[in-house]
Amino acid sequence: MDWDEALDDYLMFKKAQGLRDITVKGHRDVMGLFLKRHPEVRLGRVREAVYVFMGEDIKPATYNIRRNYMRQLFQWAVERGLLDENPMLGLKKRHDDERLASLDADGLRRC
Repeated sequence: MDWDEALDDYLMFKKAQGLRDITVKGHRDVMGLFLKRHPEVRLGRVREAVYVFMGEDIKPATYNIRRNYMRQLFQWAVERGLLDENPMLGLKKRHDDERLASLDADGLRRC
């Protein structure tokens, strides 16, 4: 499979669904980064590349954005017979453990 062509087709599909340009750009950016960092995908080593890419030390929000975009693309690829299985299966959302502190008006004035 030619991933560049598949990505172009996928982005046209997303645009046809009515996604905003900024959302389509997000899909393009994440998948472009993935393909740039993991050229072995072009040789059929998709699952391995996905696990390395998703295993990077990144913030939970970044991980979840990548997960969402990539899960959608790979599901699209499965539905069209380009892949046998979605390599994103089993990768769960990450939750941020940082706690937000709340301040009342008096506490805010003291800061």
